[in-house]
Amino acid sequence: MFSPSEFTVTFAYQSQNIPFSDWISLFTVCLAPLLAHIMSGAPEPIVLTDDPPHWSDRLYLWNPMTITWRYFIIVDRRVRATNWTPRSMADINAVFWTDSGWRGCDYLEENPNIICTKLPSGTAIPWISSSAAKTLIVTLQGFQIVYLCMLALLERTFQISIRSIFFAISFISLLRLPAAPWLTEEFGYCNTSKQDSENSCWQQSDPTAPPSPPASSPLRPQSSRGALVLRAYFLLWNTCSLALNILFWFCPGPLCPVCRSSTAFLRQIVFLAIIIGKTTLFYLYIVTGQTASPILPCQNARWYKAYTWLLVVLSLALLFVSVLETRRDEDGDYTSVPDIPACRYKKVWETA
Repeated sequence: MFSPSEFTVTFAYQSQNIPFSDWISLFTVCLAPLLAHIMSGAPEPIVLTDDPPHWSDRLYLWNPMTITWRYFIIVDRRVRATNWTPRSMADINAVFWTDSGWRGCDYLEENPNIICTKLPSGTAIPWISSSAAKTLIVTLQGFQIVYLCMLALLERTFQISIRSIFFAISFISLLRLPAAPWLTEEFGYCNTSKQDSENSCWQQSDPTAPPSPPASSPLRPQSSRGALVLRAYFLLWNTCSLALNILFWFCPGPLCPVCRSSTAFLRQIVFLAIIIGKTTLFYLYIVTGQTASPILPCQNARWYKAYTWLLVVLSLALLFVSVLETRRDEDGDYTSVPDIPACRYKKVWETA
């Protein structure tokens, strides 16, 4: 195996011969995992202020850490609930935009004037629903990426190009599966504390819906068997993801180019930044027991906003560099490795 010092990071502008029609296909494949992850995972907030959230405030809900934390908390609440009701499912899915920023179900306990105007139709989502369709999409994408990665390893080659820069996002999106039966947007809330708002709240409510008692049933302790298994699962997932990313940092595949393209290098930087952040925060908040809300305890912190913007800048830089470096090789595959003798593929794992 190569040592890290034997790799040279290179940059070469070599995409000028790719026709426009191919670029449409490349961008579609490139952005599909990212858009599916955001559109399926970022919740539609309940606005409880006069001013709706700015687009930059919504951006923080798109952070993969925010999305996967919400998945974990929803499953955790379902596992620990002693009496799971439609109101329970609505409360744990709700995300509120308030004067103090983003808040979760803990905000309902502090503000009894917020009433639920619409409830889900049951204690789990219907098989035919928008949420189920989103789960199906990210699941198919995730297993497709797993299959392609296994196939690449078996064939002892892996090409990094604009098509594959966001593949790892599909793998992260598979964390939606444990929470899938209880992910819903079929709920509504309204603040009755404002002047003339009570009548408008009742106008928004479903007149055929039964009264919705607050979801105040006690929860099983975090030390219960189901809660411990769930925590072990999410922590193990994040730990293994971090270990694999570190492994691929030193050797991205059985056949490693002596020259590592800037696209491959930036791709590793981006996903190390995501996985290190996810793993650190999951361990921190699970070990300290800060699991009361689907909104991260640090969601409104300045450093978390800066971290989110860092991921955005790195992702845009990765996209820009991959556009410049992607080319067709002699086999018709897309790659970002420069077509120069010093960057030919070299076997690094000996076979019998």
